[in-house]
Amino acid sequence: MDAEGADGAASTPVERDAFGQMDALLPDGRVQVVTVPDAWVDRSPAVLFPATLAAIEGLIRSSPKRPDEDGRGEVAVRTALGVDGEPLAEFCTCLLKHHLVESHRKLRPEIETPPQRPGGLLDRVATKLTGEMLGEEGYVEKLARWLVMSASGWSGADREADKDKVARRLLYLIAVYGSESAHAVSEMLLPPERPLSYLDELLGVGGDGTTPASFKVPKGMLVVLSAGHFHSLREALYKNSFRRVEDSPWPTAVFQRGGSKGYAQLRPAVMDYEPLLSSQQVEAWASTMWKQQRELSDLDADALDALCAIYLAQAKGPDDTAVAEVDEILAMRGLKPKRGGQGRRGGYEPEQRAEMLKALSHIQNLWINMAEVKVYEDRARKDGKPATIKTLQSRPFIITDRMGQFRLDGYLDVERFIFRPGRAFAAFLVGTGRQTGLLFQKALQYDPLRRRWEKRLTRYISWQLRAGSRGRFEAQVFTVATLLDAVGETLNERYPAKTRARLEKALSQLAADGVVDSWRYPSWTAAAAETRGWQGEWLEASVILEIPDAIMAYQVDLAAEVAGDEAAASTEPYALLLQRRRKAHGLSQQTAADALGIRQGYYSKLERGIAQPSTKLKKRLDAWLADAG
Repeated sequence: MDAEGADGAASTPVERDAFGQMDALLPDGRVQVVTVPDAWVDRSPAVLFPATLAAIEGLIRSSPKRPDEDGRGEVAVRTALGVDGEPLAEFCTCLLKHHLVESHRKLRPEIETPPQRPGGLLDRVATKLTGEMLGEEGYVEKLARWLVMSASGWSGADREADKDKVARRLLYLIAVYGSESAHAVSEMLLPPERPLSYLDELLGVGGDGTTPASFKVPKGMLVVLSAGHFHSLREALYKNSFRRVEDSPWPTAVFQRGGSKGYAQLRPAVMDYEPLLSSQQVEAWASTMWKQQRELSDLDADALDALCAIYLAQAKGPDDTAVAEVDEILAMRGLKPKRGGQGRRGGYEPEQRAEMLKALSHIQNLWINMAEVKVYEDRARKDGKPATIKTLQSRPFIITDRMGQFRLDGYLDVERFIFRPGRAFAAFLVGTGRQTGLLFQKALQYDPLRRRWEKRLTRYISWQLRAGSRGRFEAQVFTVATLLDAVGETLNERYPAKTRARLEKALSQLAADGVVDSWRYPSWTAAAAETRGWQGEWLEASVILEIPDAIMAYQVDLAAEVAGDEAAASTEPYALLLQRRRKAHGLSQQTAADALGIRQGYYSKLERGIAQPSTKLKKRLDAWLADAG
């Protein structure tokens, strides 16, 4: 953000009150009014920004004729701002929340904005955006220049001012600059395309004031569609299992996951509007689709997951659209834009954007036909009746509008686009039939070449943690053959040890990155690899993957809150309280189990929410939890 006057306009602060509001008089005659949020009224600026205050005081005492001729003052203030970075970030976060609340009051004067709960959605969003704002190249440097030029313009009498007065002025100057930044960020956060209900949810307005389950998503996770046909579709994309079939000119992938049977095709979106194409047109389009088939890769699965996560974060009903930026999807994949400066333009490379746009065009041309798919018409039903089996024909997502800049060759460089799911597909994303689950964002961020095994395993493990399995919180158990199939690999018959080493390396990487807590073979040992014909035994061997604590807690919450699972609700307090109590005292599970007089394996099940304690054990648990010693 470039606050007006930040690169050359000093301001003269004119105090109205000791705290609250201030006018910053700029050289061009404008008066900038800033409000210091109430949360900061009683806090001492001298304590908040001691290093920056010392640097500003040094400037004030310098010669008024040439206060910062050699630029040392700006360097000193810039360094001091870095030292005072934590309160600066906290203050800017407060300013951003203040602007969002004020925006709500203007847009919805009929609704009273409730007080914000610490740690709520607004806190988390504002903290994240502030971090990005302060991390923007040049922000701190420009703020330092603003402070130096403003302080240098104070009169000679001000140089004799007491420390508290200088400290208050410093706080106001930071507020002037930070307020401009916060206003710009809040405007970007609330573009015209966003429904006003988004701001209501951000501030906790409406309903019972509680945060919906979808906003309790653990860090590093995305919410995506969890239905079997969705995972089959993205698996067909990253494995590129589209092949020629009889009676169809289009690349086709047959799949069967989670009780869903059907197929996906690459068929042009134009057929939705012109179904009766001539044979010549069909042949031409088929040639284009087969070219796209050869281009399919893990990147297409990334694009599909990103669209799903973005849509679920914005849309509230099946008729809603969502807005996405190409750069936003690149950021979700963990790619870093290059820094600008010294004549170079910052941002993502044109090749990165072009690659993502190509993947989006592939998604646009997908068509799915599900002969058998389970549809849950009403989640609130508890009569035990099975799901309805229906036929589904739909495109996953349709891009309806594109925004960008025209190049000299006449093509459009797409920067933002509006999209929606296909009509039938939308039934699984929103409403009572919604079937969603968690996806580790690492699935998008792993490099598709160097970390292909990790990328695909993360997707498969995430799908196994879908909402449909929220009644199970035990560790996930797979055979080696299942994991290899999820990656799209088979055993290297000539060098089987290479396959085993690569799988074990991938699982260890997932543990290091928090996708799983740990992994192990329950019975198979490395010594078995010394025996003849070990390969067959290894393929059938089980692999246990321990679920991270945050995911377990989310699944328990989801079971109790969404599904109305009374058993999960009753065990949830013990599962989480036991875990917190044990970790707070630095105890191992074995030590905790010994203190309770139970086996370590049973204690582990209690802590993971699997087992229900007996009435007798509940008394011991309550006593142990109440004992803070």
